[in-house]
Amino acid sequence: MNLTARSYTLAVFIVALGVIGEWGPAIYAGLWKLPAAAVIILLWLERHTARRQPLSLRRELPGQIFLGRAFQSRLVIHNADAWGPQMELLDVLPAAIAEDPELRRTRLAAGGEATVSWSLTPVEPGVLRLDAVRARVRGRFGFAWWPRDFSVPAETRIIPDRLHEHEFYLASQQGGGETNRLATGSGQELLGLRDYQPGDPLHRIDWKATARSGRTTVRLMTEDQHLEVVIAVDAGRTSAMQAGLMTRLGHYTNVAARLAEKALFNGDTVSLVNFSDRVIHVARQQRGHLGLRTLRARLEELRPQRQESNPLTAVMEVRQLIHHRSLVVFLTDLDDADGSGQLVQAVRMLRPRHLPLVASILDDETLGMQAMPARNWLDPYRSLAALETVQEWQHTRLQLEHLGVPVVMASAERLDAAILGSYDQLRARHRI
Repeated sequence: MNLTARSYTLAVFIVALGVIGEWGPAIYAGLWKLPAAAVIILLWLERHTARRQPLSLRRELPGQIFLGRAFQSRLVIHNADAWGPQMELLDVLPAAIAEDPELRRTRLAAGGEATVSWSLTPVEPGVLRLDAVRARVRGRFGFAWWPRDFSVPAETRIIPDRLHEHEFYLASQQGGGETNRLATGSGQELLGLRDYQPGDPLHRIDWKATARSGRTTVRLMTEDQHLEVVIAVDAGRTSAMQAGLMTRLGHYTNVAARLAEKALFNGDTVSLVNFSDRVIHVARQQRGHLGLRTLRARLEELRPQRQESNPLTAVMEVRQLIHHRSLVVFLTDLDDADGSGQLVQAVRMLRPRHLPLVASILDDETLGMQAMPARNWLDPYRSLAALETVQEWQHTRLQLEHLGVPVVMASAERLDAAILGSYDQLRARHRI
């Protein structure tokens, strides 16, 4: 029970009457007892009616929600009584939700319904279960708020993010759905011949046609443009670090799911390797809608591990998965010096036959700490630690780029767009 301002005002009035009765004429001696008894009786009546107030709550959740994308959680409150009280509600939220519980106040209509909503952001994939709601009802006479607890069970599923509708449109406009293109040289089907043009490879020349026509002629054929894409997701210890609302692994999960969806939409094959100090899950050469469901299910199950990651174990698995020149995307962290050294060794094992691409989250907070003004004796040490971390990132990046490996480092909010853009560029050039 929480008293309202009205109760405190009456309490002050009763105390004043008591003081007057104590120090004033005898006629006022017991005057305070009447309002005190009235307040006690009214509080008892309020307690009785508030606890018996005929209220029913129903929770409304979307059928599925996307990791890192806000959704609306609604509580519909039905009041079957002829009197409509004020009500405050606090939803009990699990760790999978980024926001702290927030109080909502509403007034219920007599015999009607009221809806209270919260905007929530899920930060962990899996099943989201919401149940308990803590509430309090303002008494009929306005003397106190009376607590009520409700069980309003509902659940939905948090799944990795998907491509947005306009992104499918852009992909189709850019020819993302095409599966072959005209090219000179060997391919799947001969389409015709044309005259030699500067820049055509010499081994593409059709010498028989050249001899017959007297003009240098090259072959035109369809070249299969399906790619083999492997996505390696680091779920080691550092993946549990926060990057905005979500952990790094949460961002990697969304990026992997969206990249896989885009690659499958383009007709490519996609393999997935989740790893820490060992390989956790493997999904081999998936295609189409069934393949996308398989990949998303594997990503939905992924959780940060306590062990340090070892990219070498992932590379050994990757080398067994692919048989042609492929794009291998590593979603990993560059914070750990030992792990970065293993990453350099790992991508060296893939070059030059395959094209690795390394993507990592750039911590804006660490970057800002390099030039942070010193306000206490610890700040210079924090700046030095941040400077050393950034230098380690740069050293690892230079090592990878020296091997010819593209490196994408961006903030958590921009990493997704940066990787999808790099994939589009690589696919357009068809260097795989």
